[in-house]
Amino acid sequence: MSKAKPSRLSSFICRGLLAAVPLALAGCDGESAGNKEIFIEAVPNSTDQFATAFYGDKTGGASQPILLDFEEDPYLVTPSRSLLYRGEYLGFVRDQGHFKPGALMVSNRTASWHGPLVVLPALENGRVYNASVWIKLIETDQPARAKLMWTQVAGGSLNELALAEMDIEPRVWVKLEGEFIGNAQPQSTINALSLDVDKVEVKYLVDDLMVAYAELSAELQAKAVAAKALAMDLITNGDVEQGLEPWTHQGGVITRSSTHANTGSYSLFISGRMQEWNAPMMPVRGLENNKLYRFSVFARLNDGEPSTNLKLTVRINIAGQTTFVPLGTGSGNSKAWSEISGTFSANNIEDADQVAVYLEAENPTASYFVDTMTVEVVPEN
Repeated sequence: MSKAKPSRLSSFICRGLLAAVPLALAGCDGESAGNKEIFIEAVPNSTDQFATAFYGDKTGGASQPILLDFEEDPYLVTPSRSLLYRGEYLGFVRDQGHFKPGALMVSNRTASWHGPLVVLPALENGRVYNASVWIKLIETDQPARAKLMWTQVAGGSLNELALAEMDIEPRVWVKLEGEFIGNAQPQSTINALSLDVDKVEVKYLVDDLMVAYAELSAELQAKAVAAKALAMDLITNGDVEQGLEPWTHQGGVITRSSTHANTGSYSLFISGRMQEWNAPMMPVRGLENNKLYRFSVFARLNDGEPSTNLKLTVRINIAGQTTFVPLGTGSGNSKAWSEISGTFSANNIEDADQVAVYLEAENPTASYFVDTMTVEVVPEN
């Protein structure tokens, strides 16, 4: 994990005056200067701006939304650096993430609104936008209330709107998503998205923040997931969108289901289990000696099933000998998707005749859904 120390920028907007440094954001109440003043600390200090068609303008030929996935550079926003934050600092973790490794870690907060903030490009007046972000509470057993906030500073006033608000459980990736209407104002206008999480002692991870035209958001999110899934060939069809193959199982019965899906429209459903080790299984190929890999899968118990512990395991066959390596554990429930993940490395994995990864449940008769399995190389520091 790396940390970046903030550099406070004193420039601000008050009564419609825009500072020379556009990534320093503050606002003053139009009635009395100095009231409702907010300061944003920039990471990094840059004046680059987003491309104007980066919301996913179908008529202009653009196919990508604004997407911050924090996979390589913790503070890189393609095609510009425009990530800001409020509070002491942001952290970065390489081995955790919503879909792929890499996520922001927010900690050491003294106010609920401390955390990342993204300044948006110019908005089209009257256009409806969709904004979404994934958040995961860590190192806690307590739930917290989270909000996805839209903040606008314009004409000497500051306005805030909660686009999404919900109570979230710990150790589970949860999506906050909402829509807002672009309100074009003079050049001094700044629009920004941020997170507000109560219980300031709680740490949380942030990943896959996306902004797009509302009518294109579902299509663009599906394309982003598909592009990531195609980027690695260690496994195939981890999202079950192409049928059941090459998924297999050890005990129980597996089917393809549209009842619940973490990504896309389908998931794998296992039922008829009689033993803990009865589980869906995915073959893995192409692992290399001494490389560190991150395995991840999302699971959700069937409706009405009581919560139970889940365990992700790698099974390795070498010269007739089978070895089982535990990767990670987590708690599964029937209300939301839970991620179970872990890292793995071996100095003789290239000698393996067969490698597979499977997800079992402590309750031997539990039925559950599985989706969005990924296996990826963890970048070296």
